[in-house]
Amino acid sequence: MFTSALKQFGLHLGQRLLKRFWATCIDLHRIALDYAKWRDAMVFPFN
Repeated sequence: MFTSALKQFGLHLGQRLLKRFWATCIDLHRIALDYAKWRDAMVFPFN
């Protein structure tokens, strides 16, 4: 009984951490893309 509840809790926690991890990855990717655009604009101002 207790171990089953513990397993459920662990699964729930794992899913939440995974979601948070993916959200962070997506945010970082978006920031990196914005930075690349900004950097290109700085390097090639006449494009």
